[in-house]
Formats: sequence, structure tokens, C-alpha cells
Amino acid sequence: MALPPSSPAHSGDRRWRLPVVLALTALIAYLDRINITLALPLIAEQFAWTEAELQLYGSLLMSLFYVGYGISGLLLTPFAANLGPRRGIIIILALASLFTALSAFLSQFILLFAACRIGLGVAEGPHFPLAGMAIRNWFPPNERSRANSILFSGIFLAIILGPIVLVPIMHLFGWRAAFLGLAVAGLAVSIPLVTRFVFDTPANDRALGDSERLWLAEQHDKEVSAAGTVDVVSGRYPLYLFKQRDFLLLLLAGTLNNVVSIGLTSWIPTYLTVTLGVPYQQLTWLASLPYVAGLLGLAFWSQLGDRSNRRGMVAAVGFVLLAALIYIAFTIDNFALTIAAMVGAIFCASAYTTAEFAFAQRIIPHQHIAAGIGLFNGVSIVLGGALAPLSASALIGADGGGFSLWLLITLAILTAMVMALLGHLRRY
Repeated sequence: MALPPSSPAHSGDRRWRLPVVLALTALIAYLDRINITLALPLIAEQFAWTEAELQLYGSLLMSLFYVGYGISGLLLTPFAANLGPRRGIIIILALASLFTALSAFLSQFILLFAACRIGLGVAEGPHFPLAGMAIRNWFPPNERSRANSILFSGIFLAIILGPIVLVPIMHLFGWRAAFLGLAVAGLAVSIPLVTRFVFDTPANDRALGDSERLWLAEQHDKEVSAAGTVDVVSGRYPLYLFKQRDFLLLLLAGTLNNVVSIGLTSWIPTYLTVTLGVPYQQLTWLASLPYVAGLLGLAFWSQLGDRSNRRGMVAAVGFVLLAALIYIAFTIDNFALTIAAMVGAIFCASAYTTAEFAFAQRIIPHQHIAAGIGLFNGVSIVLGGALAPLSASALIGADGGGFSLWLLITLAILTAMVMALLGHLRRY
């Protein structure tokens, strides 16, 4: 992966290795999360589940992860933050590998299998808040869109590569082999890379060049000085953030984005097969195209945001275009244009992704950066994830999903308005 160029104000680019490593940890962690969706048909066949049991147990195994994930992100992130990003992420990766392996060994007992999925969610809950904390410590504001985008590229790569890598392994060696392989990758690949390249702050990395270290220290001091005095309430849980206007605006934007993005992406495969009549065997590459576009979108929108220093407006433009492409995708009677509009919609949706953590890292005081991101991430995912099916599921209905279509478009426009307002208020 090519590294962004160093600032002309200093020499050295060692810091860019950090988000690349964090992206690789996100890749394996997200494969741990979605492996169950690929393995379910094989699991059901092995244990002779009926169709009703497949629906019940499959929904249980998938949803329980998010129960553990949401609760952990909200409640455990402050404790994980005390360990620091480096130690905290290493522990998270070790626990995630443990629960992934246990899922393979204990799968014959559905309650223990479900407990392992909860445990995996609990283990991974603080992962992204700690990664956001590390990026906040290592990157000045004018580089954070790109650094965060490298981190989030791990998720897109996992969605793209999951079927390509895991399905053949499951087919040839059984689904348990894929689970155990991911557990080994977490221990043998992710943890050594974090140990080698991830440090809590630039001051902790002895291999960092003096020029880069001094430049990063200057940028940190400038940001702290520009932020001024912030009324920070002591305690593990930064509930005072709910009294801050900008945090509430970001939380609103995050919730709206999750309703639109999760709702849209969750139903793309079903829409392709049920409404457009795409054969299931062709679904793998068609369903992957939007995520390839999303990966490219991260690179494009993050560069635009960092270079213009107007991340709120960049996200707003992306979501206005998203609203237009959603309308085209679900109303035009042309297969090729429908697919093109869907691909373009996910490309534009990534504009918000490049701005989200950058704003969180600017709004939340550094004393509570990990806990604050955990609070933001947990609340927006719980609220947005709960409402997403309501906004998008009717798109596959016989009436063409007219209500849901206009609801998605309205929410996308509202997201654009909130981000434009936040960008104006923060001049960011």
C-alpha cells in the first residue's frame, strides 16, 4: 500500500505505518465478525437444521455479536483506554482469536456457540475506539481523514475478500478450518505487527526520527493551544459530551448515516436477487462491486477532505450525490444503470466515513478520546442499526418501496445538512 507523502515541513513517514497495521488488524477482526454469514449453510447442513432452525439460530448467532459489541464499546472502552492503544489492541486481538477458535470447537452446543459470539463482540467492542485514539495521538488534524480512511479500508477489504478467501477454505477443508485459520492469523500476524509498529504516542517509538518526532510534537501543541480550555468532567464515562452541541450534531449525523448506509448495504444482495432476478451464483461479484467502489471512495474523499480542510462540506456533497444515486438506482428500468448507480452510491457514502472519526478526534477532548469515540460509536450503531431495516427493507416490496425510497433519500439529505452545519461551526 502506497504511503501518503510526508509534509514538506519535516522529513519522515514512519507514522503512516501505524494506520496500515491497524487496517490489517481491522481486516482480520472483521473477517472474524462476518465468517458466520458464510459458514451458516455448512453449519446447518452438518447439524441437520431445519429451515426454521436455520433462521432462528442464524439470526441468533449474528445478532448476539452486536449485542456484545455495542455494550462493550459503551462500557468497556474507558477501561481499555487506560491500557493504551497498543496493549489494549493486543489484548483485544488475543481474545478475538480465542473466541473465534472456541466457536469452532464448541459449535455442537448452540448455547456455547452463542456465548462465543457474544464474547467475540465484547472483545472487539473497544477495537476501533482505541485505533481512533492512536490515530488522534499520531496525526495532526490535516492528515486525519487519510489516516482514518486507511484504518477503515480494512473493513471494505474484509467484505470484498471474505467470500474469495473463506468460501474456498470452507468448501475444501470445512468451515471450522476457516475459523481456526482466522484465529491463527490474529495471533501470528496481527499481534506481532501491532507489537512492532503500533505505539501509544510518538514519544514511545524509539525508532521514530527526531525530525518527525519534533514536528508531531509541534502539531500537537498547536492543536491543544487552538482548542483552548475545555470543561472536562472527571470520570471514566464522558457523559458531559451529551451537553456539547457539536458532539450531539456528530452523533445525529452518525446515526443518520448508519440508518442510510447499513440499511442500503444490508439489502443490496436481496434487492439484486429478489427484485432484479440476478442468479445467486453471480451474486458474489455483483455484491462486491459496491465495496470496491467504497474502497476507492475512501482514497478520493479523504484526499479531498485533508487538502481542502473542509471535511464537513466534503461529506455533505457526498451525501447529496448519494441521495440522487439512490433515486436512480431504485427507479430506473435499466439493469446496467441500476448497478452503476448502486456502485456510485457506495462510493459517495464513503465521503462521510472519511470525516466521521476526524470530527470525533477534533471534538472530543484528548483526555477522553477513546471513551468518547466508544460512546459515539456505540450509540450511533445501536440507534442507526436498529432503524436501518425499517428504512430499507420495503425496497424489495411489490410496490417498489416508494415510502422507504423517499425515506432513505430524506435521511441522506438530512445527513448532508448536519455535516455541512458541523463543518461550518468547526471550520473543519
